Amino acid sequence: MKKIIALIILATSSITYADCVIKGSHNSRLGEMIQKDGWYFENFNELCEELKQHDLGVHITQMEFISDAQTTVTTSVRMYPQEIYSKYGRRVLSDFGHTSMSIHPEKTTLRMEKLKYEDANNALNGVMSNKVTWNEMLDQMAYIRKYIK
Repeated sequence: MKKIIALIILATSSITYADCVIKGSHNSRLGEMIQKDGWYFENFNELCEELKQHDLGVHITQMEFISDAQTTVTTSVRMYPQEIYSKYGRRVLSDFGHTSMSIHPEKTTLRMEKLKYEDANNALNGVMSNKVTWNEMLDQMAYIRKYIK
C-alpha cells in the first residue's frame, strides 16, 4: 500500500511539472533554449504553483558581454499580473525582483549562450529562495491590481 501511495505521489508531481508553463517574456534566443531544454531549476514546481495561484507572468531581462577577461551574463526577473496584460496588452512590472550574475573565463559566444540559459534558471530559482523579495513582489502586484482594473 505504501508503494502504491508513493507511486501516485511521484506520478502527480511529474504531471504537475509537465503541465506547468511559465508564462512570460524574454528574448527570442533564450526562448529557443527553453523550448529545446526546458527549465531545470530546483524551485520550479514551487514557483509554478505560486504563479498559477496569483495569476502572474514572468518578465526576464538579460545583459551579456564578452570582455578581455571573461564572459558575463546578468539576468533580472520581475513579475506582472497576467489579467492586466491580457486586457491591455501591457506588462506592468514589479519594482522588486531577483537578479543573478554568471561569469566564465571562456570568452566565446557559445559559452555566452550557455551562460544565458544557466543564469535565467538561477534567477528564477532565486525568486522562490528569497521569501522577502517574493512577498514584496506579491504586495506590489496587489497594489497594481487595486489601481489598474
